[in-house]
Amino acid sequence: MNQNPRSYLSLFLPGRDHRWLISLTLTTAGGRRTFTLQCWDLTNSPNCIARRTLSDFRGFRINTDPFHAAALALRSSNGLEILEIEFSASDPDSGFVTLQALVDVHESLHVFSGSTLLTKFGDRDTQLHIRCLENPDVPVELRNPSHNEPKECVDAIVTDKYAVVVRTATLEFYSLSSIRAGSGAHVIEPIASHTWQWRVDSVSMAYQPSWEAAARATEPPINILVRYASLFPWPVNALHHYVLPCDDSYDPQDPIDGCNRPYCTEAILIRTFASPIRLFARWDMVLRFLRDGVVGRFPYGGLLRSRGWRGRDLLGLFSQPSSLAWKSSPLNDQGISAVASMVYQVREDDRWVRIAIQEQEGKIAVGTSTAEITIFQYI
Repeated sequence: MNQNPRSYLSLFLPGRDHRWLISLTLTTAGGRRTFTLQCWDLTNSPNCIARRTLSDFRGFRINTDPFHAAALALRSSNGLEILEIEFSASDPDSGFVTLQALVDVHESLHVFSGSTLLTKFGDRDTQLHIRCLENPDVPVELRNPSHNEPKECVDAIVTDKYAVVVRTATLEFYSLSSIRAGSGAHVIEPIASHTWQWRVDSVSMAYQPSWEAAARATEPPINILVRYASLFPWPVNALHHYVLPCDDSYDPQDPIDGCNRPYCTEAILIRTFASPIRLFARWDMVLRFLRDGVVGRFPYGGLLRSRGWRGRDLLGLFSQPSSLAWKSSPLNDQGISAVASMVYQVREDDRWVRIAIQEQEGKIAVGTSTAEITIFQYI
């Protein structure tokens, strides 16, 4: 029995002229699952410039550092591969080039940033390892001693200096200075931790570009879009926008430790959006920033939701820049938004399954269950 291919994932490649889209499609034929990884040039008519067919696929992550040669990490039963993209390759089948192979690493990929990998391991993938590509055989565990059992990591931001980890119960901040200094430590504990009010179901995080942070050469605030779980087998139908503000006492010239942190300990709740998503329906969300010529960049939440019993809505949620909003307008004054800022598109069937946003150019990519990808342009 053959099955038509369907979109599994679509993501924009950071930087690199903001013109490349990575897609992953799944085809099932005769009981065999085959994945196809592709890179598309969106300059004019979409053109595939790199392609790899995978029969032994266990996940991949795009490198969030746009200046690093490695574009993505790929996992199979043989371990991990670090890939670059030959954008001018004459044959798409040779467009993905292996830079490095980690044959003895069989952990789940979670974040790839620069030369740093965050991987999951353990019985339920609840434990975390940091690996540097310069010395990948020496992992360092990120462990919170306050947990009797490790809590699942939902999302994370990783740099060469620190890691911000969102688990189902806590928001944790780790200094990676000791790893870069070659201390030989096998375990790192968080230098700060914040406990969520409820158990977290899903999260999307993104930096808030800030003129103030750029002028001081410090880290920008981090926006966090949270959907909480519930006591029932389904999450709460509301999205909560938090900001992790900068710590004004942070000195970027000194090593990061418990007394010198880029961020405050507690995430601040900015606002709550009512999210009328049908229970048990497929949905997706992402948090990014769109440019505005007057104010700067606005936090933008893209939401793909079910519409009635059939159909999909592509929604947009806008809010004021969080680096200012949490100081000037507390949650009680803002209230709860019951509707999206705008509805971009409506589809009468259930084929939309994934959403991605390219904030610099204002593009939105929506993957379908039939392996089609639709690109919308924000105007």
